[in-house]
Amino acid sequence: MPSQPPQNVRIQPIEPRQTHLLRHTVLRQHQKLEDMVYDGDDLPTTMHIGAFDTYTSADEPIGVVTLNPAPMPGDPSETDWRLRGMAVAHAWHGKGVGALIVNTSMDKVRDQAGQRIWCNARVSAMGFYTRLGFERHGEPFDIVDIGPHYVMSVAVYQ
Repeated sequence: MPSQPPQNVRIQPIEPRQTHLLRHTVLRQHQKLEDMVYDGDDLPTTMHIGAFDTYTSADEPIGVVTLNPAPMPGDPSETDWRLRGMAVAHAWHGKGVGALIVNTSMDKVRDQAGQRIWCNARVSAMGFYTRLGFERHGEPFDIVDIGPHYVMSVAVYQ
């Protein structure tokens, strides 16, 4: 992973519909594009963040994530936020885009007085989240048609 965030990437709020293509392409190719709408995507408390390549005029994000206030399973708190639908275009893997999105997510959650972000992390993504300070909780569990996951979290104290 690069030590410096990529200079040609802009992070900004996006609309829920802008998450769908990357969610489908990166996370759930076996499902229909219309199935990429997650429960709570349209709630006013839900935030969607996108990363864009500033060297192109493309309107499609190269990375996306969704954040919403939700208690972490097994250790709930009113200041928890769930990170979900984290996806970075395959051509951008390993270039710091994912870390930039997660670090921006931490700032956004802090701005909302949140104190912890949690996610259901694919086993294959555990190294990524661990490098960003996330800790694993509990035993692995299987999400049908997707695979094994762990609950992971990171404190984002003010």
